[in-house]
Amino acid sequence: MISLLVSLAFVYASFTFSVTCSKRGWRKKSPTVNCTFASWVLAFFGEWFVAVLIYFCRIFHWLIRPQAKPLRIDNTPVIVLVHGYLDCPTTWWWFKNQLQKKFSVPIRTIALKPALGSIPDIAADLLNQLKHMQRSLPVDNKIQLIGHSMGGIVAAYLVSNTAKISVDLLITLGTPWQGTWLAKFGKGANARAMRVSSKLLAAIREQLLGSDIRVESIASLCDNVIVPWQSACLPLNTLTSHNLVGVGHMQLLYSLSALKMVSGILADHYQSKSLTRPTTK
Repeated sequence: MISLLVSLAFVYASFTFSVTCSKRGWRKKSPTVNCTFASWVLAFFGEWFVAVLIYFCRIFHWLIRPQAKPLRIDNTPVIVLVHGYLDCPTTWWWFKNQLQKKFSVPIRTIALKPALGSIPDIAADLLNQLKHMQRSLPVDNKIQLIGHSMGGIVAAYLVSNTAKISVDLLITLGTPWQGTWLAKFGKGANARAMRVSSKLLAAIREQLLGSDIRVESIASLCDNVIVPWQSACLPLNTLTSHNLVGVGHMQLLYSLSALKMVSGILADHYQSKSLTRPTTK
C-alpha cells in the first residue's frame, strides 16, 4: 500500500512540475505547450487510475499473464516489448494482449537488468536475451522492438551499436530522446544518462541517422515525466514522430490511441518490407 501511495504522490508532483514548465515555456528552446486545461485534467486522472491499475496488476500478475505464442520457424516477425525506468514487464500486459489480438505473431516482454545500471550495461543484458531468443529462429526472421520511456533509449543504443541482432523497426512511446528535467531526481547511471543535454543521448540519435532501421516515436503533449514533452519527439530526418493529447506517461501503455498508432506502424512496416503478413483481426 505504501508503494501505491508513493506512486500517486509522484503522479501529483510530476504533473505539477510538468504543467508549470509547459505554461512558462521551459527555456526558449521549448515553446509553450498548446494543451488545454481539460486535456491536463484528463491526463492527470487517467494517470492516477493507471497507477492504481498497475499496483494491483503487479500483485495479481499471474492472473493476467496471457499464454505466449511459440516462436515460429518461418519468416514471421517477432515483437519484443521493452519496459522503462524502474518498471517491469507486467506493465505491458494490456498493450501486449491487445497487440496479440491484432497480430498473429509471437510477442515477448523483456525484464531489463540491472535496474539502476548504465544504459550500455542494460543494453548488453537486452542483447543477451535477444540472442538467446534468436537462436531458435531462422536468420531471416526480423525483430521489431517497442520501447516505453527508458526502454526506447536502451533499445536504440542496442540497435545502433551492434549488428548481431536482426532488428528492422524501433517504436518508442514517451522516450526522452533529448532528456528530461525529471531525470535530475532519479537514481542510478541510467537516470543520469537521461538528463537534458546528455552526450550519450546525442550520440544515440546521431548513430540512428546512419542506420537502416526504421524509427518511429510516439509522444504525448501531456506527458508528466518527459519534460519538456518535445523531448519525446525525434526532430531528425528519416525519423518520424506522432503526437497525442490528454495522455500521461504511463497511460501510453493503456491508451487506445497509442495502440492504434503502433498497430498502424506495424502493419505498414510488414507490408513495406514484404514480410510474412501476420493475420490481423
